[in-house]
Amino acid sequence: MGSHPFSVAWSQSSGYAKIPAEKVPSTIDDLKLEGGPSTVSCIIRSRQGMTGSLYKLAAKYENAHVHLWGAIEGPYGGYHSLDSYGTVVLFAGGVGITHQLSFVRHLLNAHNSNTAATQKVILVWCIANLDALEWVRSWLDEIAAIQHFRDVVSIRIYASRMVSFETGGRFLPAYLSVKLQRCEVQGVLDEEVLAQIGAMAVSVCGPRGFSDSVRVAVRRRVGVRSIDLFEEAFSY
Repeated sequence: MGSHPFSVAWSQSSGYAKIPAEKVPSTIDDLKLEGGPSTVSCIIRSRQGMTGSLYKLAAKYENAHVHLWGAIEGPYGGYHSLDSYGTVVLFAGGVGITHQLSFVRHLLNAHNSNTAATQKVILVWCIANLDALEWVRSWLDEIAAIQHFRDVVSIRIYASRMVSFETGGRFLPAYLSVKLQRCEVQGVLDEEVLAQIGAMAVSVCGPRGFSDSVRVAVRRRVGVRSIDLFEEAFSY
């Protein structure tokens, strides 16, 4: 039996229900509780095995809904609070964006409620082409609509395999900064170090080589400013 530790990209909730011990659900019908998340969204890269089967099923029923049973467990690894950092730089490579989206939303809301020290959040997402933007477009729009977004959050996208802004008729939101080139991690980090407010947290989630480049860049600047690095892998 294989396990597939995916990362939840987004959840929509009006609040979480606190269930008394004696009322913990024991059947499928009991799971229909009000107050919990109504949707949980995952981004899954198709490979072999289960993910390949999911992709084939989705392609077969492209214009229809497919109902499957699933379970969510975890989290694996540990949770790191970034609330005490004035500057937070979030690096994402490909589907690594799943790990960083919830941080952006949480930190912006915490800034607005004065429950975090956060003054700047920089999301740096490295992808092959802008088609990947559609994975998370609606969620980014939701974040951009939150109060004080432009004062706190900066979103930069690096599309390394594109030579022109061919978007298939889709417009690029004004809140995005898009460059058609590979991300020069050291340069991006150094720019933020020069404008750093308070202590800095750098988080990275992506392919191993990408994570390595972020780790090296941070190591070179640790002696200059207060910087902490947090790495999140795709597996455990």
